[in-house]
Parts: sequence; C-alpha cells; structure tokens
Amino acid sequence: MRIKQSKKSKHFYNGKSKVETSITRVVLQDDLSNNPHCIHGPCILWKTSSMSSPFYGCSSYRSRKECPFFEKFAPNKQIHLVEHETHPHLPFVLERQSRLKALETRGEISYCSTCHLCWQNQGELKTSHQHHHVHKGLSLSQMKHPLSILEPLSANKGEAQFHFTKLTMNVIMSWFKKNKWKNVLCLGAPSVFEALKHENLGARALLLDIDDRLASFYDMNEEWLWFNMFNNHFFLGNESERTFQEFLRSASSDLVIVTDPPFGGKCELIARTLNAITQYWRLYHGILRVPQIFWIFPYFMEHQIISCMDNLYMADFQVDYTNHKTFQNGTGGRKSGSPVRVFTNVDGICLPFPENLGYQFCAPCEKWVSPNNRHCDICGSCTAKNGETYKHCRKCKRCVKKKFSHCKLCNRCALPDHPCNLFRDKSIADPKRQ
Repeated sequence: MRIKQSKKSKHFYNGKSKVETSITRVVLQDDLSNNPHCIHGPCILWKTSSMSSPFYGCSSYRSRKECPFFEKFAPNKQIHLVEHETHPHLPFVLERQSRLKALETRGEISYCSTCHLCWQNQGELKTSHQHHHVHKGLSLSQMKHPLSILEPLSANKGEAQFHFTKLTMNVIMSWFKKNKWKNVLCLGAPSVFEALKHENLGARALLLDIDDRLASFYDMNEEWLWFNMFNNHFFLGNESERTFQEFLRSASSDLVIVTDPPFGGKCELIARTLNAITQYWRLYHGILRVPQIFWIFPYFMEHQIISCMDNLYMADFQVDYTNHKTFQNGTGGRKSGSPVRVFTNVDGICLPFPENLGYQFCAPCEKWVSPNNRHCDICGSCTAKNGETYKHCRKCKRCVKKKFSHCKLCNRCALPDHPCNLFRDKSIADPKRQ
C-alpha cells in the first residue's frame, strides 16, 4: 500500500531543493459502523494537509485507481442506514470454496492461476482454461501448501505480498516451540500460518487475510477468514464472525497474534484492530489477560508503533523476505541487512536469535541483539536500530549513527551535508529539539 500523493511544492534550503507532499492522516473514530462502506468494508475518515475538510475513503487503498470511493465529511449530515456494498469477488470466492470441498483424496488436481479455480475433471481444462496459466498434476498434499503455488501479489499496492525466507521462518518457529504456545491468530501472515499447519507443534491456528485466492486452499469455516485488518471487517459477515469468536472462546490457555501488514499501512488502524481482538479475547478469559503480539514492520516505524501500542518494544531480529531485494541480507540487499524488525510484548529472554549468525545475548538488557549492536553504558541499553553500530554523542545525550556528526548550528547530530535551515525550522515547531 502506498499513500496517494497530492501536488508537490518545492522549498529551498542552503541552495538545495526539498520536495514536500501532502500528508494523509487518520481521524480516529471509536465506531466505524455508521461510516459509508466501500467494497472493502467501513471507510476511514481521512485528513490531508492539502484539503480543508476530512473525507471518507477506503481503509485498504488510498489510491483511487484501486478503490475510487470518496465522500466528503459533513458534520451536520443526518446519518441514514448504511448500505453495505458487496465485494465483486464474492461469487468467485464461494465457487472456489465449493470446488475445494468437492476435491477427492485420489486423482490429480489442476489449479488455474488466471481465474484461481481448482478442479479434478480434466475435461474442464480444454473447455474453460485453454489459454490460462494452469498448474497441473497437483496432489491434495500440495494444495495444502498454497504459497508454493500462488504468485505473490507484488504489483498491487494494497495487497503487496512478501514471504519470509526459510531462515526467518526457522527462527519464528523456534520461538513457538520454546514457549509452547497453543493458539495463534495470523493477521496477513500466511507464511507463519502455513508453517504452523505443518510443524506439528500442537498449536491451533486461524488465518485472517484479505487475499481471496486462499478460498481455493483453506476451509473458510476452520482455517481462513476473508478479512480486512485495517477496519476489522469480515467480508462474509456473521458467519465468519462466529468462527472468529469461537476460536477466541476456545483459546483459554493463551493467544498469540502475528501480523505482517503492508508496510504502507497506517499504524493507528492496525493497532486499533489488535486492540479490538484483545478486548474480544478478554471478554471470554478475563480483563487482565494479555495476548502475545508479534507485529512485523520496518524499524523506522518504531515511533509510530510505540505511540499506538506502548506495551510493545522492537526486538533486534532482522526479518528477511525471499521476494524483496531490499528486505534481505546478501547480494542486492541493504549493506546493514534487512530493515524489517519484530515488535512484540514478549520478554526478550524468551526469544533467542541464532548465535551462528552473530546474534548475541545482552545480559544488562536481558534480550538478544543483532551482531553490530553494542551496549552503551551511558544510555544503559543496546541502542542501534538499523543494523549498524551506533556511537554516543555527549552533547545530544544519546547514541546516533556513525555517519552523523554534531552540528553546532542545529544543536543536534546529523549527516555532514545536512541542510541546517531545515532542522532549525523543525526545532521551532518541536520543543523537544530546542
């Protein structure tokens, strides 16, 4: 997902131009049920710096090319009964699910990547899928591993998919094995769900995901629910909600929530859904119960995440993806490794990292850290965020990146060729920088 940008304007600092774009913000509401609905569920109230008044728009897609819904907010407008739009893929989802349930144990299965249907009647290939991309000769066992069959949705800005490397999956699975968690809710984390289904860890798992192609692979009554994490919306309504609530009701021993959202998603919306699930679970098992949360997101979003959920911290494990050059180590990746981390409320001592890759346990911090992270005795913590080694600046009274140097004019550390006027302007607006 990407933020839709409005017209750009240029400002000049020390002879250098800086392009400014319109900033889109969420206007948080306690209840979305009376909001207008698009095909992706209740719309969100948005506010941009380029528009004088808020507007309702899609929760999942901020580009109107992918969801054209737009309605200006009118505070005095009388609220009428909200009309719920039906997703145009609904008939196809139901057909995919019907075909999945009709599959027999014996017999080769074909799956069409063009129309996302499966079948065993080989005559259908000649009549309906002659010019389509078809996977032939699949077994029922192979159909239980959809990620090896489905092409990742990379071109779609709202549903871009990146799958974890084997190493990353091994580390995550080792955490489940060590802590013996029994009930796992996966929000847009199909890699974790698929691994849990086949690792024999004794854990129940339920996948909530917006990718409707999964209807050809997972039972919608037991395994997968068609769900939008940005507005807490079940596309199939009450039937899916009952399955979801029953899963929470039976998760009496524990609840682990793993989410791997699109990196353009608004943290406020993801946090609201996580908090809503927490409240649902507490209704059944006690107000003081706290689920274990794993929110996988880039390290530079730490401030936004912690401001929404202050019970989380950033674990210093670098999450790698198989189909994204930047989000991995090695050739083509970032010099300092993947920028993606795990934000969690689980004690760091319970989440070991692989020592053979240079990860180390910091006794004062009581958590595992990346190979280049160093404990700062002045700050009292391992301070590096981006995979590099930080250095302490006594004037700033904090650790900073090695490339930074202290600027007397800005009274802060920054890159040597930074535009001083820019930071001075920001310090006026931000008293913390004064």
